[in-house]
Amino acid sequence: MRFANLQTMREGTTASSAGAFAALSVLAISACGGVEPARAERNAQELAIPVRVTAVRIEPVERPIRAAGILGAKHETTLSFKVAGLVKSVAVDEGSRVRRGQVLASIDTTEYGAAAAVAKQAMSEAERGVSRARTLQQGNAIGIATLQSAETELEVLRAKTAAADFNVRQTKIVAPEAGVILQRLVQVGEVVGPERGVFVLSGIAGGMVVRGQLTDRDALDTRVDAPVKVVIDARPETVLSGRVARTATAASPLTGTFEVEVAIEDAGLASLPSGLTAKIEIAREAKALATVPLSALVDGQGREGAVFLVRGERAERFLVQVAFLYADRAALAVGPQAGELVVDRGATRVRDGALVRVLR
Repeated sequence: MRFANLQTMREGTTASSAGAFAALSVLAISACGGVEPARAERNAQELAIPVRVTAVRIEPVERPIRAAGILGAKHETTLSFKVAGLVKSVAVDEGSRVRRGQVLASIDTTEYGAAAAVAKQAMSEAERGVSRARTLQQGNAIGIATLQSAETELEVLRAKTAAADFNVRQTKIVAPEAGVILQRLVQVGEVVGPERGVFVLSGIAGGMVVRGQLTDRDALDTRVDAPVKVVIDARPETVLSGRVARTATAASPLTGTFEVEVAIEDAGLASLPSGLTAKIEIAREAKALATVPLSALVDGQGREGAVFLVRGERAERFLVQVAFLYADRAALAVGPQAGELVVDRGATRVRDGALVRVLR
């Protein structure tokens, strides 16, 4: 009887323990079912790479054409005598301001004056001869052919007289326009020929220009009348405005570059000497392109590169082609669509398909 009661007590204790274990198991299973997904999500967030993103912008990009140049007058003319001779007078020196029509230099006129006098005497004699021939021909004393020969000889002598008078006038150099003498190349008493330069005149009628050199790519993008910013190196604090006056139609055989001429819209520059160096910025026609921060570019090689787009919680590598760089951004010839999010900060730590966490 006592044994039976003990056995019954043991069986009850065992059953009770089993029930408690079963209950604890159920609680543990329930607890695990609620904790594991949260823990997995937390672990995933801890493994995600923190990044900052920015949206791709489509915008017109100002990209000026930059070049160096030399300041000078639009009209810079080398003046010389048409005829050879002994320099008799030089009325101006380097730096002299001259007016249009002013006599700048002359050569001795003895030789040319004598030639003109001889030509005039011969022409006068021929005129008298023609007058007599006409009278004789009217009286049939001479034939019409004789009269015509006399008239032809008169015309020849008239042409020679005009040429002689012209040569006399060419013994003086006269300023073709108002300006400044940049160079004086002869002295009184020198013998000069027709090809010998005497003065270099900087005319003011055409204003001042800056002449620079452009690469072939920039030359093709430069349009006549495009606005230009000009900075004279000697006056860097002053920004002048100008316009493209012309571009060369052929490249220089020595440098392979194209000359551009910029007209300065400031009359006060006429007081500056020619030869000053200057910087020019020519406005280029802006085009709308996709742009991203420079920090978003990775794996750059030449014009090729890549960015990482953020789609959902993953980074996706996207190949791009860079058109050009400006400021702190890159303009893309080939790139993602406007508004797409690219990794801006942290791009160097991201890999294709990596889990990312966008920082706010």
